[in-house]
Amino acid sequence: MRGPAQFNRRAIIAGALVVAAAGVAAAASALDLAGSKPGLRHILPLLPGNGSGDPKARFRMGIAETDITPGRGTPMSGYGWRPRMSNGRCARRLRAQCMVLRDINDRALVMVRVDAVALTREAYLSIVGSLIAEKLIARADDFMINVSHTHSGPALGVHPDPRILTALPDAALPALKASVDTFKRHVIETVRRAHAADPVPVILGHAAGSASVATFRWMPNDTAGPTEVPVIIAQHAETGKLQAVLFGYACHPVCRGNDAVFDADFCGVSATLVSRELGVPALFFQGMAGDVDPARMGKGEVRVSRVGHALGEAVLKTVREASFTRLSGPAKTAIEEIQLPFAVDLSKAEVIADLRLRYLERIAKAPSGKARHAGATKRHAQLMVELIDAGNLPTSIPMTLQCWGLGSLKILTMAHEVVSGYAAAAKAKASGPLWTMGYTNQVECYVPNEYALRGGGYPAGWEAATGRHLPSEAGSIMVYGWPAPLRSALDAGPDRPAASELVMRSIERLLSVA
Repeated sequence: MRGPAQFNRRAIIAGALVVAAAGVAAAASALDLAGSKPGLRHILPLLPGNGSGDPKARFRMGIAETDITPGRGTPMSGYGWRPRMSNGRCARRLRAQCMVLRDINDRALVMVRVDAVALTREAYLSIVGSLIAEKLIARADDFMINVSHTHSGPALGVHPDPRILTALPDAALPALKASVDTFKRHVIETVRRAHAADPVPVILGHAAGSASVATFRWMPNDTAGPTEVPVIIAQHAETGKLQAVLFGYACHPVCRGNDAVFDADFCGVSATLVSRELGVPALFFQGMAGDVDPARMGKGEVRVSRVGHALGEAVLKTVREASFTRLSGPAKTAIEEIQLPFAVDLSKAEVIADLRLRYLERIAKAPSGKARHAGATKRHAQLMVELIDAGNLPTSIPMTLQCWGLGSLKILTMAHEVVSGYAAAAKAKASGPLWTMGYTNQVECYVPNEYALRGGGYPAGWEAATGRHLPSEAGSIMVYGWPAPLRSALDAGPDRPAASELVMRSIERLLSVA
């Protein structure tokens, strides 16, 4: 069944590519904000070419925030191999934050960011459909929702699949669905309140700072990771008072580690610090961090605080010292969905039959990998056989890509756990400043670039022992509940492009339009 916001296969959303506990929390809070003082709403020099003479530079802004922290007993996600349910404690509250921007044409652009591990396509489509029905957005390309990817958040759907990852029993699936439904209601209500807030006339500025608190996950010797910290400030168009700060970074929020406590991780620490110091809302947006981890700056609470503080200080330094470029409207937006192909053609009956046999073999014999992965490997195989027997095996993975143009700055978002190589590749294609975000609109798999996909390993989802056509034990394809790794150039042909080629084609299309 197709709704008003549903995607066509390889098509643009909406029909066309459009230009257009309490103790833990208290201790954590004290640690996070040690040495900081509540800030006043800073008055900055008005950005060059302020809105007084250029109506295109003026926007109207509304912001809202909702506490979305679930309660005790909620299934959690982010780590695997054993059951993981919330113990009811929370180190830092999980939040949904929304900014609504209206340009000179009174077109509403809605940016949402949430503290969560992942977001399913079904949940995203449901949210978009509701927002369109309530006339909170005109079309899907006017909306984006970015997931922080904190590994101390609730499970929200079956990609990643908690039945595989944490042996969640079928009896707990109703509770899982309830968590998803509650999450969707929170997001929609947050957007409603941002729309209803008294609009503030603002001008926007963009600059890029730098922070060195990340390393590449699968590189030796803690190789330094991405450093760019994109920042957007919103100033009152008349007084120059700072109204909001948006910032980003590409890094996995895994500082806390694997326990049963909810935590916004370093993303929450940095946003809290910026907000506290400047006296305005601060919104964090996750970058293309599939292969990026935080630096080893201690463990647990210490690591969360140190990484978060370092990032927050980098944002503050940028706000206070950088030269910002004024942004302008009217906004140009574009969005499309592509289909990421599997390494094997699952539209062919003989290929499916062979895959079924290989999964039956996994069920029948003990996996060769680590014992802690054995149960997950078998559960994955059982679920794949069930999908095959029911005729529900997916033949590809949907992926949403999106681009907003605000004057000289473009914001490119990509669904899923995108590796950092795509950020570099996109910047090489862009003609001006580009803010790249991953984990946006849906998070249901890893998207390795061609180099990572050919090399195998966790992000590629296959290893030499299994070959590139079958998911490896404890690899990302198995964890996220898919039947086969993505197609690399090694399995591509004239009418069978590699997954990475399809992604880059989409990036080029979007950058040329928005």
